[in-house]
Order: sequence, then C-alpha cells, then structure tokens
Amino acid sequence: MAGPGVRGRAPRGDYQEAYDRLGNFSAVAREFGVHESAVRRSLKSRWAREDLDPAVQQGMQASGLVNPPNGGWVKTHEKDEHGRTYSWYVRPEQAQGEDPAERVVGIMRDIPAVRLPAPQKAGGGPRLKSIIPINDLHAGSYAVAEETGYGDWDIHKATARLKDWIGTLILRMPVVEECILFYNGDTLHTNGRIPMTGTEGTSHVLDSDSRFFKVVDMTAAAMVVVADLAAQKHQHVRIVIKRGNHDEDSYLALLMAMKYRYRDQKNVTVEEDPSPYWAHQWGNNFWFGHHGDKVKPQDLVMKMASDFREEWGQSEHCVVFTAHKHEREMKTFRGAVWEQASCLTNPDAYGAYWGNQALAQAIVYDYEKGETDRFTRRP
Repeated sequence: MAGPGVRGRAPRGDYQEAYDRLGNFSAVAREFGVHESAVRRSLKSRWAREDLDPAVQQGMQASGLVNPPNGGWVKTHEKDEHGRTYSWYVRPEQAQGEDPAERVVGIMRDIPAVRLPAPQKAGGGPRLKSIIPINDLHAGSYAVAEETGYGDWDIHKATARLKDWIGTLILRMPVVEECILFYNGDTLHTNGRIPMTGTEGTSHVLDSDSRFFKVVDMTAAAMVVVADLAAQKHQHVRIVIKRGNHDEDSYLALLMAMKYRYRDQKNVTVEEDPSPYWAHQWGNNFWFGHHGDKVKPQDLVMKMASDFREEWGQSEHCVVFTAHKHEREMKTFRGAVWEQASCLTNPDAYGAYWGNQALAQAIVYDYEKGETDRFTRRP
C-alpha cells in the first residue's frame, strides 16, 4: 500500500480498508495521494453495487456493467395464453445520498488549518482598534461600463479590488490591538447558482458572471489573502461576515471557509453568530451593524439602545454601521452616529439606476477617545 504523500493510482479495493480505519474520504485521499473526489466516487459506486438486489447484480454481470444502472427494461420470454410476451421498466432503489452540507463541512474539517507568523508588537502608545467595513462587494456580478456609466465588473475585478483596496488600508494604518474585517452583506452577488437575489417576494434576475462554484472559490481565496495580511501585521484579527439581501444564505459558504482555515490561528477570531445584527463593545466604544436592507437607520439606533442598554449606557462613542445603498452617508442621532459606509463594487445595469460611490475605509478608534484616524481607498 502506498504511504502518505506518495502519488499514484491506488487499487480501489484498498480504499474500503482505509475508510474503515480513517473514517472519511479526505483522509483516505491524502493517504493514497489522490483527489478526494476519486475516493468518494469509487466508494460510493462500490457501496451502491453492494446494496443492489441480487437479480440486478446478476443483470449487471451479464451485461458487463460496472456501475449500477438508473433503470432498465425487463422482458419475459415465456408467452401467455394469448401468445404475448411482456416487458416493463424497473428502477433499482438508490441509497440515500449524503447531505451536501455535511459533505462540505467534512471536507473543510480535514483541511489543515493555517499557522501564520507572529504579528508585529504594538508600541507603547495608546490602545487602538480598527474597523474596516467591507460592504457590497457583489462578487459574481457582471457589468459593462458603456451600459452602466461606471466601470466594467466581473469576478476577477471584484476579487482583485478586494485584495488591492483592503490590503492597502491594512498596510497604511498603524499596528492595532485588533483589526475587525466587517463584511456587512452582499459580499456575493447571488444566493446560489440561479442568478437571483435571496430576498423572498422581491427577487429579481441579476447580471451574473461565471459559475457560482468559481465565484465562491475565488471570493473565499481573496478573503484569505486579506485576512492573512492583517493577521501578520496586527495583534489580533476579528472576521465578521453577515448576510445581505443578495446573499441571505450563500454568505455561509464564506463564513465556513474562514472558520476552518483559521480555527488554529490564535490571533484570528471568526464570529459565528447567525444573527443579521452585529454588536461589539470595546472600552468607551460601542459598535452596532446590520446590512441595512430591512431596517431604517433611526430604527436601528433604537434597536441598539433597546437590545444593548448596558453597553450603550457605558459607551460614549456609539456607531451604527449599515451598507446596502452603495453611497456614503452619515447622520447623528441622539446617543449614536449612523454611518452608511459606501461599497466596493461597480454597479450592474440595475444598480446603476440608483447610483454608486465605490469607497473603502479603515477607521481607527482609541480605547477612550473614539475615532482618531480614517484611511480611504477609492478608484
């Protein structure tokens, strides 16, 4: 039997012994040096054959079939009293398939977690923390500049902008105790492979680029580049990924990717709270966030004050962050500042009707004094 790390095709029969010993497809694939999908297909096919009715197995053997058929015709040879023969179509009972969600989690769990070099040590100055609102990337959207009046947009441009703009902000800001990467919704343009928004009752067809698998794959990879860069500079990194009206469910794929990559990285925290709201208190600061598609700013301020009375009362500097509108806007309410922190995308034809102000920001806060610096990146 081939040892770990040895490349080459393994006898399929050995996969079963390894699976019984190791317990999952990914571990077997690593032992034999093959792709996980090859092990999965081989074992699934074998198990399906073993579960078949003996008559079906005999038919497969007589027909020279390796994989179980989806169905087939059975014909009688003996005639009835009227001289007729009969034939009918039969479909073998199929074993229940594996839960796709469990499959994804199983694959991610077996991926070795990253271990990054220790970050820089903060100086002896004031205690600082930063928030980078990453709003409305709309990765997977497709736009043509001549039609929208803004700029071309596709999955390559979206992921390049995420790495360029956010990476630039991370490098420009001072070393902080914690850098919060706040993905506040619509990171992905669609809620799945069907190009539509995820909002029930108001869905509309979207201009989308490429296959959904590729969009998620490239977006997650770009997010990893950004987080790795932040984790090697700042003392701690907090990754917050929330849903938007475009990615009400699909954002979870990005959240799980970050969770399993950084599960062993001590200076990276990936928040798993499924609530569409985000709240975080630090010193004299309290931050509250929501995508902004279902609640008005003044109602968000009231919700913050109602749900987090103690934190709000203890904090002098309270900020409510939203996204969704693709334009920068700020307003002071009694006891809080609301900030609509713009977007990263170039709009598609539908979005161009409403306007767009692409802008990335990194906001630095002092433990006692609140906001002290702001760094921006724009086209």
